[in-house]
Amino acid sequence: MEERTKRFELLSDMYRFLHDLPEGLDRRDAGFRWFLNYARIEDEKLMLTVVDPVTGAVQPVSEIGVSGAARKAFRGTFVAHIDVARQTQAPVVLGRIQESDNALLREWARMENIRTLWTFPLIAQGTVNGMLSIGYPDERPLTDVAAQYWRRVSESLALFVAMGHRGDQQRLHQGQLEATLRLTGSGILGFGPTGDIAFHNERFLEIFHLEPQQVAGHYTNVLAHLRDQLADPDSVERTMDEVSRIARDPVEVIAELKGLVPRFIRMRMRPMGLADRMQGWLAIFDDYTDQRDTTTRHQAFLSLVAHEFRTPLTVISGVVEWLLSEGIADPAVAEQLQVVARESTRLTRLIREVWMNAHVDDPTWQGRETRISLLDMIRAEFNQRQLTAPDRHMIYDGPEHVEIVANQEVVNAIVAVLISNAVRFSPPNSAVDIAIREQEEMVRLRVADRGPGVAEEVLGDLFVRVPDPRRRSAVGGIGIGLWLSQQFLKKMGGRIDYEPRDGGGAVFTVWFPRQSPKTRVRRWSPE
Repeated sequence: MEERTKRFELLSDMYRFLHDLPEGLDRRDAGFRWFLNYARIEDEKLMLTVVDPVTGAVQPVSEIGVSGAARKAFRGTFVAHIDVARQTQAPVVLGRIQESDNALLREWARMENIRTLWTFPLIAQGTVNGMLSIGYPDERPLTDVAAQYWRRVSESLALFVAMGHRGDQQRLHQGQLEATLRLTGSGILGFGPTGDIAFHNERFLEIFHLEPQQVAGHYTNVLAHLRDQLADPDSVERTMDEVSRIARDPVEVIAELKGLVPRFIRMRMRPMGLADRMQGWLAIFDDYTDQRDTTTRHQAFLSLVAHEFRTPLTVISGVVEWLLSEGIADPAVAEQLQVVARESTRLTRLIREVWMNAHVDDPTWQGRETRISLLDMIRAEFNQRQLTAPDRHMIYDGPEHVEIVANQEVVNAIVAVLISNAVRFSPPNSAVDIAIREQEEMVRLRVADRGPGVAEEVLGDLFVRVPDPRRRSAVGGIGIGLWLSQQFLKKMGGRIDYEPRDGGGAVFTVWFPRQSPKTRVRRWSPE
């Protein structure tokens, strides 16, 4: 009980000392000096060194009873025995050091009038954080009682040093975060798991023209101040309500602010916590207006290019298809028409991918939905491919009539990507297997070819927007079409998967929702 009382006295006394410490002083150094004075029994000369957690260098930081000028000599003189203490994690005893063979050690000991030096490693959680050296002006052995006392002192010091390292690391991380945020110019808002505001920065106030006193309490208080600025405040509130329910996944939303020239603010939110403990959320706000305008103009340009190029290509393809169907007597002319047909098909595929890329982030694309006969679309696409690869044929397994409700342009583009890849990678005089299975809410389309399949080194880039060109296949590789298909299917509520075909080849499986997400929501609602 007496030992515990002494420990509490140590903590309370140190807390009072640090609390009363004037501003501007190095609190860590002052705390170390206070602790060394607290630990002295007689007139020991105490020297504290710490081990840098990054470099492993030994650095004297505080001393009691020796001159401050001795730090440099101390660092150069005691490296050898400090290394022994670090490696053995046991105290090192040096006696008669004024007669030592080491000239630097001998000079330092005479200057400081030290004949005996004990060095104890500061060990916390198995790591040596520093050293405590105790010097005496006479020759004396390290008794069990003295060893036990200074070992206890070293254990306490080790904890203080470890906490100091953690504090330094936290300050370093905080400085890095603040520097990063200043460079990005982002507004920051942090709040806890219950929704109470924890912190914010000046940029957040600037973006929304708020006063500091308006950013306090629950996040709903902040939203109340923002309602007059937001074009659709309910959408942000719905997002925040969704966050408070899900509280695990990152969320991103674009909010429009009112004004003669509307501004757009992008809000990205990520959970904060360790393991499964949710400690709050961090929200990052950026002025998205210029980027949105650039993106909108870029999408409009790509859409215009795709539309203007598609019209003449449709005419060219139609004329070539008619000429080939009529039969050409001259083999050379027929061969050249096959080349025109092949390149027209290739350009059509590329333009379709340009259109998909222009609309992948367009929130209105799904509004243009119709009822689609999936099998008719597949057959029309395959017939088009046979103009350039007449030796390929299709083996179909499934119902003769399958309908889904979706955007026809998007579904046609996805089907074209699958059929085009399958025909392109199939060997001559081979079949492409196509199977459709109807499920309760989904329609599954399976396209399998007998080609080389997808190489192991390319699998990681299969659904990547910009694949690594060093890993592209020599016969054309994986382009943007699969990534675009995946993005649209995610928005539709479907998905696309790849697997190798038994016996060689590639199998792509797509799940199309039977109904659009809007229709499914209305159908599944309790009302």
